Amino acid sequence: MKGKWAAGISPRNFTWIVQDSLAVSERPGGFAPNHRRVRRQEEIIWLRVQGFNRVVSLLPSPHNLAAYDEGALAWSHFPLPQAGDLRDPLADLFRHLDEWRRSGERVLVHQEELGDRVMGVIGGYLLWSGRLPGGPQAIAVVERLVGHQMGPVGRDMVAQAAQLVPSGAPDDGAALSPGGDRIEIRGLRYDAVHGVLEEERSAPQPFEVDLDLYVDLRPASTADDLGDSADYGRAVAAAASVLGGPPRQLLEALAEDIAAAVLGDPRVVSVTVAVRKLRPPVPERLASAGVRVTRRR
Repeated sequence: MKGKWAAGISPRNFTWIVQDSLAVSERPGGFAPNHRRVRRQEEIIWLRVQGFNRVVSLLPSPHNLAAYDEGALAWSHFPLPQAGDLRDPLADLFRHLDEWRRSGERVLVHQEELGDRVMGVIGGYLLWSGRLPGGPQAIAVVERLVGHQMGPVGRDMVAQAAQLVPSGAPDDGAALSPGGDRIEIRGLRYDAVHGVLEEERSAPQPFEVDLDLYVDLRPASTADDLGDSADYGRAVAAAASVLGGPPRQLLEALAEDIAAAVLGDPRVVSVTVAVRKLRPPVPERLASAGVRVTRRR
């Protein structure tokens, strides 16, 4: 094979979802009656040249898997049910996608065509992994990337993904640290001037922050050495620095910035941040109003 064909040709409708990490396309070689064996070989060559390490097939059948073996391209097969409760198989797929991407693999996901089911899987993964805050945003982003609307099947998959425990959430300990190990920090109080209303920004108001630092605590518990664990004093200082920094209008922005600051410690795999206003500006008697976010590096 010579010239431009030596580098192969890209699969139809190839689209990056996360640049240089996760992509989607039609089935290499084309779908159903349009499938061509020679084109499939050229597309597999292209995937290898582009540095892809793994192809994930959502097809109900094992079509193409032997061709990936012949092309020395790792594959994984997730034949999702056509209907019904997809939460368990989606959660399994999402966990594997996260593991492959964290290990540096470049992954392509496909079914026969780049339609609702692939779009629903990708939208659900973006939501589950915390890259997007909600289902509507996930649907809109995938539609913009792919270039056409997501139909009812894909939207239902995103809705089911929204019911899963998110990547990095506290009760998903296996995805965070062994056994869900964590360092708990409770009741950090700080007077600050965050808020939308003028009264909130003209005089300091009391805020309270809780932190859960997900860390592998086994080395520290064995060695009894602070150097083998995350320093909770560092985490408290990071949160206090954000609280005492430039005013934010929303608690959501405040929590996001605190999470980013705490994740500056490389030993922290993930962090859950709860931020509460202790004197929320409402006429009713209210102990607090707050938000909680979980973010991973």
